Amino acid sequence: MHRVTPSPRASFLATCHRTGELKSFRVENVSEAKLDPREAFRPADQAALAARERASLDGFHGSGAATKEIFFVSDPDARWVARNLPDETQAEPVPGGIRVTVETSALPVLGRFVVGLGAAAKPLTPALQGEVARLARGALASIEST
Repeated sequence: MHRVTPSPRASFLATCHRTGELKSFRVENVSEAKLDPREAFRPADQAALAARERASLDGFHGSGAATKEIFFVSDPDARWVARNLPDETQAEPVPGGIRVTVETSALPVLGRFVVGLGAAAKPLTPALQGEVARLARGALASIEST
């Protein structure tokens, strides 16, 4: 018998027993799982599952509808970023770097990724520009308050 060890970042979709909504659960956050014979199986609509998966980013899902977000990453950082992007993103080579496109409802997660790239990344869509600015202002405020 082989033991399967999931990736530490692996997640699964399930119907939350508290809210009745589809939610992503990260494997590393599950400390114990067992079947409860008193709990009925809750089937999920296949279209809802597919829509949820399309709007997620690296296992995270935000509230609201997915939006198309775009950012640019300059060379030489673009080579590393292109190899390490979440699966849901699409990168295309452009002069001076790559242009990354993703359709997601997880704007805060995408914003943190872009902020983490520092000066190498430039958000190109209004919603992502706003999220990056909000995160950057918060980071600067925390430095200034110390």
